[in-house]
Amino acid sequence: MPVELLIKAVNDPFSDRKMQKGEIYTVRDVDKLAAWPWGGLEGLPNFVRVRISDATEAQIKAYMSRIYDILQWELLAENAQGRRYRVYLHPKVIQFGGMKERFRDVLIDEYNATMVSSDLPNGEAVFDIPNTDWQALRDQLLYDVTEAVAESRYRFTPASVDALVNAGGYAERTKAQVLANIVDRLA
Repeated sequence: MPVELLIKAVNDPFSDRKMQKGEIYTVRDVDKLAAWPWGGLEGLPNFVRVRISDATEAQIKAYMSRIYDILQWELLAENAQGRRYRVYLHPKVIQFGGMKERFRDVLIDEYNATMVSSDLPNGEAVFDIPNTDWQALRDQLLYDVTEAVAESRYRFTPASVDALVNAGGYAERTKAQVLANIVDRLA
């Protein structure tokens, strides 16, 4: 089933998501569009749309939310009081709205962790974390990464957005054509 991407056509530093030109705002398959069409504000001058003829909504969302290389953990030590972890956050994630501070604050404020060492400019820190619900902690951090990074990780090049604007704000493409116009901000 074809899908349509709604893409930011201009920088929007004042929105709650602080979206930049080329970021994918959302995706809908054409069945959903038939029942729930784009609104008047979901077009030029703020947004452009691309219909992808050979992709599904699930495929696009899975592509946009890949986070396996953004957050990594290494267990360094463990005792009755807790565990010592080296937490690695991809260095380029730091450009996404205070992610290093957010990680630190979640670990310290919500899980009573102690920062043992830090190389946060390079995305790495070591924390002593008291015994806690490890799955809840991991889920919380992955949720933060997903919310703050995954949706804005991939974006269309400014030139491709300009071409869409010049084409009236809408175009039909294949997956291969779309991928040729997307940059990975973590690459």
